[in-house]
Amino acid sequence: MCASPTCRKFAPWLLCALWTASSGLAVGECSKGDEGHCAIAGGEAEESTLFIGDVGFEELSQALGRRPTSWKNKHIAPILASIGEGDYGEVARLRLVFRDEGRSAAAPASAAGAGAAPPQSAWVVKRVVPKSEEDVGSDERNLTEHWRFLEGFAVEAAAYESLAAPLGAAGLAMPKLLLATEPRPLGRPFTIIMEDLTERFPRGASGQVRRVHPKEREASLRWIAGFHAAFWENARAEERGLWRRGSFWIFDKLAQLEMREVPDGYSIPYLSADEVRRLRAAGPAIDARLAGRPAGTRHLDDAPAPRHRTLVHGDAKPENILCSPPDGTEVNCAGLDFGWVGEGYGTYDLIYMLWDVLATNQVEQLLQEYHEMLMARLPAGVGLEYTPAVMRQHFELCTLDFMRWMVGFRKLGREHFWAMPWAITVLREVLDKLDVGALLDSEDRCKASGGGNSIGFMR
Repeated sequence: MCASPTCRKFAPWLLCALWTASSGLAVGECSKGDEGHCAIAGGEAEESTLFIGDVGFEELSQALGRRPTSWKNKHIAPILASIGEGDYGEVARLRLVFRDEGRSAAAPASAAGAGAAPPQSAWVVKRVVPKSEEDVGSDERNLTEHWRFLEGFAVEAAAYESLAAPLGAAGLAMPKLLLATEPRPLGRPFTIIMEDLTERFPRGASGQVRRVHPKEREASLRWIAGFHAAFWENARAEERGLWRRGSFWIFDKLAQLEMREVPDGYSIPYLSADEVRRLRAAGPAIDARLAGRPAGTRHLDDAPAPRHRTLVHGDAKPENILCSPPDGTEVNCAGLDFGWVGEGYGTYDLIYMLWDVLATNQVEQLLQEYHEMLMARLPAGVGLEYTPAVMRQHFELCTLDFMRWMVGFRKLGREHFWAMPWAITVLREVLDKLDVGALLDSEDRCKASGGGNSIGFMR
């Protein structure tokens, strides 16, 4: 029987029995604490590891190409805790120990279809425990958000598998997938086990919030420019199992439900009630332009193939970009958390990556650097029409779109809106270009955002 409260909650005696039956190895009792150790040979176990029970010891051994003799796991963070959730499982660091620790051998392809696992013993485990039907409830917004989260976890697993080869060929680091179980219904856990990159990229490890060093900023832009170049006008998002449209803040059903809950006359220290009202009214037209729909086209399927599209990471905040130490000659980065990858304009990632930059001239300089990095990555003759002016127009609409999302995202009744002065200036200038201070109807606003010199870039 298990002593740990966490183990008691998930009935570890059943998992221990399954491990013993499947592996022929004795499993002992669990010990208390966030970090546990379980030796599976000779009855020396100290703590059972839930996600190994989810995956299955034999499946794990097959994916590794070796049988571990013991393992240790350490809690890193609850899943989705950064946005006010915390009931969707946890992220943990897994350290596997082998009988011959000094021997390394390349593992064969896993049963889950992932590529060959790297010869290492350090892994990161994302154990997703979906909320139960009772916890989700029947509220339309909660249900929409819940199923969106679950699809995001499935997209993340697909991304680790489908993007590994093209990103590897481009010299861009991302975690290698070891094993992923199938997403399951309400209340049933599923697990993703991936490479632990923190030894190579310690800056930002364990979800730490840090002040971004200038070298890290440059390296992050270089990584995201390479990511966009790798899939430039060849996103094939749905074919790869990704979101048809990438980014977690697009104006989808959840965002529309959240915006409906914003009360009339709502204002914040940054924006007046009139500016919030105009931003809300502009939301559908801005979303149409960012979806690649020309003015007058109601549905994406009816529009001609938009230009300048690529895969976007969709959640490119600094916490999802690990970096090597900035004291070397060149900082390198690796991307994490690919649950919102899909097709879009690359400026979706830029706006999130640069949101904490204070000075307007610094933002302009970083945008220029990104554009130069992107052009250097694209094949000769490709992307010539994606000029800095076009990029800037995309960036302006993404600025408004991100602020629209923050207005609607009032999690647990708290406001989460904040913006630098340059972003407020962009919002006011673009709103004036869209509506000249007047509250236009959706059709007129749609036409305004699809024509004219200021934002007529999607034709």
